[in-house]
Amino acid sequence: MKNGLKRSPSLVLYWENDSLICEDYLSKKRAVVAPKTIELLQSTGSGNPSPSARRALRSLAGLGFLRRKLNKTQVEFGRWKWGAAARHFFFSTQNAHLNPVSKSERMRYARRIIAPDPMPPVLKSYPQAAQIVLPKLAKLAPDSRVAMKIINTRHFAKKPLALEQLNELLYVACGKRSIIDGGIFGKLLVKGYYSAGYRHPLEVYPVVFNVRGLKPGVYHYNVDKHALEFLRPGRFYNQVWESACRQNWMKNCAAVLMVTSVFERTSWKYRHDFGLRAIFGEFGHLSQAFYQAAAGLGLGACTTYSVRHALAERLLDVDGVNEAFISLVVIGRKSQGLRQTDR
Repeated sequence: MKNGLKRSPSLVLYWENDSLICEDYLSKKRAVVAPKTIELLQSTGSGNPSPSARRALRSLAGLGFLRRKLNKTQVEFGRWKWGAAARHFFFSTQNAHLNPVSKSERMRYARRIIAPDPMPPVLKSYPQAAQIVLPKLAKLAPDSRVAMKIINTRHFAKKPLALEQLNELLYVACGKRSIIDGGIFGKLLVKGYYSAGYRHPLEVYPVVFNVRGLKPGVYHYNVDKHALEFLRPGRFYNQVWESACRQNWMKNCAAVLMVTSVFERTSWKYRHDFGLRAIFGEFGHLSQAFYQAAAGLGLGACTTYSVRHALAERLLDVDGVNEAFISLVVIGRKSQGLRQTDR
């Protein structure tokens, strides 16, 4: 690039109404640009640019669209085996909840956006189709009875978990079941939930607040050894609370299971951008496994997508590119009585 400048690898250009937008989805900077800007961004030739071109180059450099040196995250992009669609989706949406807002602000926002539109129906039926009314179940299988106890718990009692309960929760939900021979794909790990191609990119980091037999702090669940690796001692509730956009229903929980993804495990086999979707689907399988294991133990569980990725990654000391935060599962003892938000 002229003047030793390099294009940021996280640039996208698109039309918005009648304007051409150039955006860096890592830095979140965007600007309306003239179509001829594309030529400046594309140019790698030598020669002396005109004064107007030099001014334009300085402006692009000031916005970070052109750089003399890439930052660490941009360099690590080279390790991603997925293309532009996956990169743009993941990095442009991960900080959607960058600035948490109060409950009153959320309600004002909700009233404003729902006012013009009627609520869409939550049930679907085919009135013209023949219906077979199913009989009421007289008796449920034992596992089904456990499944019927699953609710989205958002109110926790301030009581400790036993280490034995956390032990069983981790093993049942995400412990190693076996190793199978995957042929050219090597030895494959089998757990208790579905993972595309048995790649199992997800890692679980329990952040412990109130578990008998464990010091408060950040742990990593070692699946192979079925062991907790103690990474950082301390009471990190405020950091986790901030990572979860200050949602006060987390109060009194015993632990939060922070879940990350090591992307290369999946992208090594699945090179198409759909592989990123598989990882988010896998978190759904894992979180439901935690819900079911918690129900079997008489505990409560809840997950949320209102998260601030950068804060969580700082707490877990992961780089956000090769291993990135996905979401979390809150675990604790249920308070008495079902409330409106526990569903």
